[in-house]
Amino acid sequence: MSFDDFDSTMGYQLHENNRSIRFMQLMEEYDTITWENFLSIKYDATLPDSLYYNINVNAVFRMDPSLAGKAAPTVRILQKWNRRGELNEIGAAHFNEFYFHLMTKKKWIDVDEVKAVQMIESLHYAHEKLLNNFGKIEVTLGEYQFLFRGDKTLPIRGLGDVLAAMYSRPYKEGKVKGVAGDSYIMLVRYPIKGLPIIETVNSYGASNRPESPHYADQMDMFVNQERKQMTLDIDLVRNQAERIYHPK
Repeated sequence: MSFDDFDSTMGYQLHENNRSIRFMQLMEEYDTITWENFLSIKYDATLPDSLYYNINVNAVFRMDPSLAGKAAPTVRILQKWNRRGELNEIGAAHFNEFYFHLMTKKKWIDVDEVKAVQMIESLHYAHEKLLNNFGKIEVTLGEYQFLFRGDKTLPIRGLGDVLAAMYSRPYKEGKVKGVAGDSYIMLVRYPIKGLPIIETVNSYGASNRPESPHYADQMDMFVNQERKQMTLDIDLVRNQAERIYHPK
């Protein structure tokens, strides 16, 4: 089949992005995919070595740090960063602040390859913001990015455009909160015999009512890449039901 076999209004993109490149890299590592391999791919939070964002900022990983002046430590952190969006990583927060500030200048730069001199303002912004809010430059992602719900706050992994994506927005005191990306997850296996094996988790909980015990009761599972068992066995559902009622 080719793209000509599909209607153009279906909106298939013809270019690669960070997720597609990373996915292909991971798939090349396996001849067959086990359940454990699948979970590792699904929860992967690493960007490819060469980035494929809307703005080509790969030059920041090659530039002379001294060109950034007082932001040179931030450049060195970015150049040592392994492109991972894990909680203990130093560099993910720096890239997040640097890139999103640079996006505000998109009209004034060459998005195909940003020059070092064009990145310096955004590097200074990221450097000063982290230093002023955290009192240090070596800030981990777990100190910077959080999942919020009511009075519950948990560090959350992930970055924009990784496979297990987490897009964030400013919150307070230099911290950011996850607002998009992974949310409701359902993983289903189909055995040869019997009902499907179902695992699910919600980023917050099953209720939007703050007074409900299920308002934020799945957050810990979500941030720890855990899931709960579900079932299509109606008898088991009724036996384990917290409450059975009929909507009026």
